[in-house]
Amino acid sequence: MIAITLLIFAYLFWAIEGVSSAAYDLSPIDVIGGGLALLLLLATIQAYYNDGLLISWLLVFLPVFGTALSGVGVGLIRPTPMKSFGLAIGIALFAALTLGTVGFLLGTAIRRGFKR
Repeated sequence: MIAITLLIFAYLFWAIEGVSSAAYDLSPIDVIGGGLALLLLLATIQAYYNDGLLISWLLVFLPVFGTALSGVGVGLIRPTPMKSFGLAIGIALFAALTLGTVGFLLGTAIRRGFKR
């Protein structure tokens, strides 16, 4: 449920005109870098409490998919819907496999470190 909510939020954040630019104006950090760091933290917390690699991947995949689907980071000029969809899946899959896996490993290591 959290991952689906993040998907909708990420898509609307970048798709609605003026919302992302207002966030850039208000935030002193880079919005995309901060978002990726937040997703890494979310995957780490999830792995600490639940120990599920698939869920860590999903928590990263869906928001990045929503962001890429809205056109952020895709870099295509007037892409076809299939190219946009395929590229969004590729970008989100890459992010999920890297950030989700690192978050899972960190969360699992922290949990096992505290059990000692």
